[in-house]
Amino acid sequence: MVIQLLFVCHLFQTVLYCKNINANKHFGVLRLDGRLTMLDLNKESSLNTLTLSSREDIWIPQVIFYNTEIKTETLNDDKAFAIVEREMSYQRRNNSYLHNAYLYKGSENPITLSRVYTGKFICEYDMSVYPFDTQKCTAVFIMKGNSGEFLDLVGRNAEYLGPIDLPQYFVMDTTIRQMTVPPNTNAVQVEIIFGRRLLSTILSSYLPTFLICLVSFSTNYFEGFFFEAIVTVNLTSLLALTTLFISVTNSLPKTSYIKMMDLWLIFCLTIPFCEVILQVAITFNIVCV
Repeated sequence: MVIQLLFVCHLFQTVLYCKNINANKHFGVLRLDGRLTMLDLNKESSLNTLTLSSREDIWIPQVIFYNTEIKTETLNDDKAFAIVEREMSYQRRNNSYLHNAYLYKGSENPITLSRVYTGKFICEYDMSVYPFDTQKCTAVFIMKGNSGEFLDLVGRNAEYLGPIDLPQYFVMDTTIRQMTVPPNTNAVQVEIIFGRRLLSTILSSYLPTFLICLVSFSTNYFEGFFFEAIVTVNLTSLLALTTLFISVTNSLPKTSYIKMMDLWLIFCLTIPFCEVILQVAITFNIVCV
């Protein structure tokens, strides 16, 4: 028996710097079951809807959202929607029956069970190259219990229908692939790749610090008798950079490792400091001579 997954995602919140991503998911299970025989299917799939009572009469496998907080499972309730897709040819019922009918094999005409789920996936973000980072968030699906031993779980399609631009990221791509989770369990992984718009960070962090460092560096071209003005400009630049450093650091993710933004801010802080030390050393040598 083959189980194919259809995953349509709509993100309504990304929790930056944490490991969570909230998503509204339209999840579908496409099932081929050779034990079933269906009567008089219509070409229009929406007309081949299964009622709740009909769905309760057949076995519907359950899929677990593996990397969610509570290991969410698929449900076969009144919010679910099941249709039969007519894909292959039929066979006529033999003459021993009173009513004529067209018979369709369950192994050739799949049943699609779909439902909307709202959940929170756990994702690992690496912020070491922030703000030039690209993040990947995955949604992993496995079969419940030991049903995966006699079922093939296959990813059919993954599609993102929400807005491309999110508060902190933009959605770059969505992929679906097969994988294995411990202990040697077949799984399907949907991966959403996020990128970051750099213009806002450049205007709020990189451009101000660069201009301040440029002003500080320009004091090298002042005349020597402007020593007091040189020191004043560099100390003011150091104070302004310190204020920016604290402000930007408070808005960054709290991590145990150094980020690229931290290295840039520390580098900017050393420029006016070195300028003051350099000017003091030059003035001291002139006085000594």
